Amino acid sequence: MDEDGVLILAAGIFLFLLFSTGLTVWCILLLRQRSDRPLWQDAAGVTEVPVRGLKRTLGFFGHSSNGIGARLAIAPDGLRFKVFRPDYWPFADIAQVDALGLFFVTRLAIRHRQGTRLYVDLADAARARDLLRALPATVPLTRGAAALRDGTA
Repeated sequence: MDEDGVLILAAGIFLFLLFSTGLTVWCILLLRQRSDRPLWQDAAGVTEVPVRGLKRTLGFFGHSSNGIGARLAIAPDGLRFKVFRPDYWPFADIAQVDALGLFFVTRLAIRHRQGTRLYVDLADAARARDLLRALPATVPLTRGAAALRDGTA
């Protein structure tokens, strides 16, 4: 390869890296902007919760997670969520909700009576507080989750 070919190849690689980095940053900013919105309720009484990501344990070792197309909604009779496929947990099947403190997100751990867990990553403590307040009083909360809900954490 001659000197001009090397320069063209190097310029192409540089432009590819520049544009792919820009596209990645743009996508991340769009996802963050979507998850920073407040909770909203539709006409059917379903409260949509903007999340940064959902992770569901599948057993002792397995899990699935989604940070791009994850959905969570609080329906009048239970939680509707989508990690990879739509799922539904009635409030009676929720054994416990816990608040976990992480560096860049606020995470809620929702435990099903069968032992499966759903980890909900939210933009900040205010979004987590709103979610906890939207849950019915019959859903059991840990001390940490109750303190976050009440604003004393």
